[in-house]
Amino acid sequence: MKLRIGTKHKTEIPANNISEEKFLAASYETIKQLEWDIKYISKSGIIAYTPFKMSSGNEEVTIRIENDIIYIKSETLGSQLHDWGKNKKNADLFIDKYREIESILTEEGTEQALQELNSFIDSEDILSAEKYAKFEKGGGLLGIFIPREGYYVTPILIILNILVFVAMAISGVHIIAPEADDIYLWGGNYGSGTLNGQWWRIFTCAYIHIGIIHLLMNMYGLIYIGLFLEPLLGKWKFLACYILTGITSSLLSLYIHPDVVSAGASGAIFGLYGVFLAMLTTNLIDKASRKAILPSIAIFVGYNLLNGLKEGVDNAGHIGGLIGGVLLGYAYYSSIKHPDNKQTSIITTIAATILIGVSVPITFKATHNSDEAYINAAETFAKNMERFTTMESMALEIYTSPNSSSKETMLNEIQNRGIYYWKECEKILVENEKIAPNNKAREVNNVLKEYVALRIQCYELLYKKVSEETDIYDAKIQELNNKIETTISKLK
Repeated sequence: MKLRIGTKHKTEIPANNISEEKFLAASYETIKQLEWDIKYISKSGIIAYTPFKMSSGNEEVTIRIENDIIYIKSETLGSQLHDWGKNKKNADLFIDKYREIESILTEEGTEQALQELNSFIDSEDILSAEKYAKFEKGGGLLGIFIPREGYYVTPILIILNILVFVAMAISGVHIIAPEADDIYLWGGNYGSGTLNGQWWRIFTCAYIHIGIIHLLMNMYGLIYIGLFLEPLLGKWKFLACYILTGITSSLLSLYIHPDVVSAGASGAIFGLYGVFLAMLTTNLIDKASRKAILPSIAIFVGYNLLNGLKEGVDNAGHIGGLIGGVLLGYAYYSSIKHPDNKQTSIITTIAATILIGVSVPITFKATHNSDEAYINAAETFAKNMERFTTMESMALEIYTSPNSSSKETMLNEIQNRGIYYWKECEKILVENEKIAPNNKAREVNNVLKEYVALRIQCYELLYKKVSEETDIYDAKIQELNNKIETTISKLK
């Protein structure tokens, strides 16, 4: 199976009746001089990786001979939507260097190159005409939805996620910005439901998506990792990793954010990336492949974790899936290294399932405790806000004082009612800052602190205006009032 996300370039040149031996030797010497990393060698050709670049990743170049024609294909290994001519450049570089070397390669040089290659040549020869045709079969956009050997579970998971989303849309759920209640109704992970008998939400939430953009981004990530990982793990271990890391993702998300409705396949997908990262740090994958793929996978994971720091992104779920995936990747090491030993694979899967199963009630209990603390904090926060509203009203009463009030009365009202109660409001907000139950409450509290600080400044200037019987502070008071209006608008 050969299905890529990136772009590619294909070309061919006549072999001019060259022997397979000389073709292989000339290709090998060409790749050495171009400083590409060899991934695979057979009698019919070579697969190599170009050097990795931080800005653009790298490419896989396949060179093979068939019916006196040399076929060259360069294909991006990353997720680039455009290769900016890199693949054509790779093919041209190879052809130019190959022709130069082939024209001067002697029989002795051919023999020497073949001796170097002999121990690496794969007898199965996946680049032979018959096997390569099967290897290439199944490409194209529709190919991502077709289960086949080495890519069986991934398309089924993609179809399942899409079908769930379509069913949600048909039922009336908004396809761009669905309501939290709708996500919860369809199986989203939420503390008050999950912790009170609806444990199945830690599983179902991985198949619910918060809008079509969320779905498309996650399916893109699933396709990309599925193409690399499923052929290495096999369909059953791949499926086990998806399900189990989806659960570890849900558990950490539940523990960190019990008050937020969470959903999406990204936790399980991060889990698959975690499995792959673990494998890339072992000798399960050949050195050339590790060198080519590890930087791009690490950058992808790092970027998405940093992007997860944005508001509205459940980074706890990402981290929970990633950690679970790394641990599973190492746990499956022996069964991947010895694929014929089915017993090891089964025992590992059962052990991992039991461990994660045991962690479910432990997490639920710990979250229940934190949930109680959250409820207490939320109740105290709400009561404090009621006090704040009362104090604010009392502070604003100076504006209802009669215009005929004496100077002493006005100064007393400003100082002992207005400024006094604003400072009481300030104390309440300082207390609330320590117990804010969630980010939204914390944001509101911060805006109110800004609002109260402006009010105090305004009242202090108002006191000076009345005390000194002057208009010189009017412009500054108006400026502060404008800032107050702007700050109030942030709360709407």
